[in-house]
Amino acid sequence: GTGNEAPAFRREELKTRLLGIGMTTIHPGASIGVHPHDDNEEVYLILAGEGIATIDGREVRVHPGDVMVNHPGCSHGLRNESSEELRVFAFAVAVALSALPFADVKGRQNLDVGHLRGVAAGRSRLLGLMLGAIFLYVATEGMLGVWLPKHQVEAFGAGPTVAALSVTLFWAGITIGRYVAVPLTRRHSPARLLAGFAGLEAVFIVATALMPGLIWSQVFAFLAGLGASACWPLVACYTPRFPGWYSGVVYSLMMLAGTAAYSTFSYAVGPAAEALGISVALALAAIPAGAVVVVAFALEQAAKGPTFPDKSTTGQEIAGNAGCAGNAGNSDEKRLH
Repeated sequence: GTGNEAPAFRREELKTRLLGIGMTTIHPGASIGVHPHDDNEEVYLILAGEGIATIDGREVRVHPGDVMVNHPGCSHGLRNESSEELRVFAFAVAVALSALPFADVKGRQNLDVGHLRGVAAGRSRLLGLMLGAIFLYVATEGMLGVWLPKHQVEAFGAGPTVAALSVTLFWAGITIGRYVAVPLTRRHSPARLLAGFAGLEAVFIVATALMPGLIWSQVFAFLAGLGASACWPLVACYTPRFPGWYSGVVYSLMMLAGTAAYSTFSYAVGPAAEALGISVALALAAIPAGAVVVVAFALEQAAKGPTFPDKSTTGQEIAGNAGCAGNAGNSDEKRLH
């Protein structure tokens, strides 16, 4: 923002950074909040929020790979041998989430199948490419979370703490990289940045798997994190292409696609690890990362397509109420002026 718009943009930046702290529940709202801004500003705001969100939400997550290192018998995932502490912790979290009195939001709409059909009918190609990119990116992330520490143990004889450090370094790279990527959004399109970051991630993953020494392997794990850093927020920056409230719906679908990828790809390479070795299983994570590069160029073309229509193919209001569609129109009008 420039001139009179600069203070408002800075306030929006601060708000988005604060919203990033509540990563899991606030992201759809953050996607809606950046909708009225110009394209470059949308990317900037989402990256700003994602950087804080990484520290808050991702770094404290229990990685399956860490458990596998500490429990060598769990070669293909979490089994009954997993630590008693993890099971108690999971149960306590489940009870807490069930008991907390979540206050409803005034005027909130419940998400139903009709809304999802409406979003898909509006810009189905863009939506499909966004979900595909997220699925492939999170598949890479999940494979690294499981097989990276196992690789450190099998290839270099590292202890549990050192092996788990590789995952920490990977996520440290992600956290730092998201702030490094912010100024780049002023010079390059999101899709091209996505292709570049995903390509670097693929190269560094292969290097991590092939390095002959532990230290170099750890270094390239950090660099792989730098490559992965901006992929999620760069895809998320396309959510404002859908009007108002529906940008949050699209982000929720992204979370669903990412969850499906993390739950399947992480363990789907187990047979390859048994047959070809842990290092090969780790290197296979470069395949979905490389596929993100291809999807990124298609994503750029799809984003140039027609704007989201005011009505779905069923004739119902896309926004669920007149205000949502009206806000989207006002936003486009402001950009034209």
